[in-house]
Amino acid sequence: MLLTMKTFVSLAGIFLFVCLIGACIGTCGCMLFVQATHLVAGYTSSVSFSKLFLPCLFFSVSISAVVSCIFMITYTIRHPQHGIARFISFTVLMGLIWMVILPVCLYVADVYMPDTASRILQPPSKNYFRPDGDGIYFYSKIENVSKTGTGLYIDLTGFTGVPGGVIPIENAPLNLESALPFSDVLIRDSLKIPSFLEKILQFVVDSIKLATAAVHSGWRFWLPWLSAGFAFWSLLGVRRISRWRLLNCFFVIMFFTGICIINSFYLAGWDGQVFHAMTIPVWAMNCIIGTVTGIIGILLAIFRQDPNVEHIE
Repeated sequence: MLLTMKTFVSLAGIFLFVCLIGACIGTCGCMLFVQATHLVAGYTSSVSFSKLFLPCLFFSVSISAVVSCIFMITYTIRHPQHGIARFISFTVLMGLIWMVILPVCLYVADVYMPDTASRILQPPSKNYFRPDGDGIYFYSKIENVSKTGTGLYIDLTGFTGVPGGVIPIENAPLNLESALPFSDVLIRDSLKIPSFLEKILQFVVDSIKLATAAVHSGWRFWLPWLSAGFAFWSLLGVRRISRWRLLNCFFVIMFFTGICIINSFYLAGWDGQVFHAMTIPVWAMNCIIGTVTGIIGILLAIFRQDPNVEHIE
């Protein structure tokens, strides 16, 4: 029992350390991102940093809690003794993360997120040149009530039949969704990031939205997310595939990334159809991955001594 408690405290320390670092970095990044999505050139932001601190902190902790499983497993690769105590401690911590910490963090973050921090489509400011589609708009007058604008349209591609032509516009409907997820195309274009980082960010944002909705809907809707937790928990079996500890760390990270990618396909709209023969829902896919990976770990534990221990000896 004492050995198990020592192992639990060690892994819990890794978890708290990762959450602390993730909270510091993630909170700052989250606050800046939310602020940027509500900025409109020429206007002050409608969201204050003080109102964003608490929800961004809890969102960051929830993401850090998920990522922490990688660091806890790699810690057991570096300190591989006491297999049973390690298994029990990691299982308890993963259960706390996915059944308590994540739902609580997502619920609190959503409750304390100020109303103005939700996506509000604001009309653009006047006297700015804004690229949109095949040309550039310049609004000299904006009607906030009717969401229309008066000014000039510069045709760059010949969309209207006159390339480079300047066309007066009056009470034209504003395309408020052209800059999504930002409020202004000028802010969006100035904060352009590489496409692969944009996909990762979009995956995180979509995951948080769906997970938050599941938390508010009840435990029955949280079960598919628990299946992802089961898949991540099973990565403990991957830690002993190779005789090289560095390669074991690589396998853990690779499998973790693979689980995230597969779940991102579902978030992107994949129905789970495999070889046009069957359709596997997301919870079943996660359970299959977790079961296969767990069985591999059990077989390795039964028929082969932990190679990480052999490496130390």
